[in-house]
Amino acid sequence: MAAEDKTEAPTPKRRRELREAGQVARSPELGTAASFLVAWMALRAFGEHTVRTMSEMLTLNFQSIKQPDVTTDGLMHTGMSNVLLFARVMAPIAGLLIVAGLAVSVLQVGFHIAPKALRPQFSRINPLQGAKRFVSLRSLQELLKALTKVFIVGFVAFKALSDHLIELSRLTGSDLKAGMSLMGSIGMELLLKVGLAFLMLALLDYWFQRWQFEKTSKMTKQEVKEEQRSQELNEQIRGRIRSLQRQLARKRMMQRVPQADVVITNPTHYAVALQYDASKMAAPVCVAKGQRLIAQQIKELARQHGVPLVENKPLAQALYRAVEVDQAIPRELYKAVAEVLAFIYRLKGQRMAS
Repeated sequence: MAAEDKTEAPTPKRRRELREAGQVARSPELGTAASFLVAWMALRAFGEHTVRTMSEMLTLNFQSIKQPDVTTDGLMHTGMSNVLLFARVMAPIAGLLIVAGLAVSVLQVGFHIAPKALRPQFSRINPLQGAKRFVSLRSLQELLKALTKVFIVGFVAFKALSDHLIELSRLTGSDLKAGMSLMGSIGMELLLKVGLAFLMLALLDYWFQRWQFEKTSKMTKQEVKEEQRSQELNEQIRGRIRSLQRQLARKRMMQRVPQADVVITNPTHYAVALQYDASKMAAPVCVAKGQRLIAQQIKELARQHGVPLVENKPLAQALYRAVEVDQAIPRELYKAVAEVLAFIYRLKGQRMAS
């Protein structure tokens, strides 16, 4: 159908499918802006310590190189020490950048991994499809966005340098420390301004990405109807499956009633069939239970197979609520059930004696 026919908001199922395929509204520019701003904050917090530590390291390196007894092992030791020191110094800054990138991603789309998006798609290497993507509206948008970023960085850099042009001109003949201090100050200013500019661009881009995602995710009325019919059919199938499972479970339960030692009844509302084998079971086990019609069926089967029926309203109700089929009775009902079983065993003994 034509794109203009897609007037319906995407259903939760459609949104879930798009999310599983990795199609979500997100702006990579937010990550870039966060990197600039977090780098600025990290350098504000750790920059002085980092510069001082690196300066000391360089000083020690030059001093060790000037030693007359310098050896290959000594140089390797110095090199490893430099690497470890550099890693330790840069770890807080790198850690903050990684955390910021993850946080921005989670804030945009939540914690989500889309395996479908990671699968290789051979259609992407099709030259014709590639040419279509190259001249698509999406590629034009990305090109404009890239040009805008270049313009922002260029303009902010030019403005920062022009604002400090007089100070830069005075560096001629000054010492290295003063020059490095000024360049560091300009660099920090540049980092902050570029970060703020990228943040404004990123917020606009994120709004545009959400608008575009909602637009492209819309469905036709026919698609919505088909999805509803599919869900209703699936629900009917699941309901039928559950019904068949209940019937099979009930049939298996009824087949075990003849194996019971006693059926305890309410007498009309509840029936619980118990089996006990002292050599195999720690406690009597419920092999069947039911209410109303099922209770009547359990009692009828028990009569047909000579299983004793014992009317005990409180015990029948307690057993029905406390124990499931194939479960042992709870400890608090041991005494009451034991009295019933003892009564049944005495009856059986009397019949066998007579």
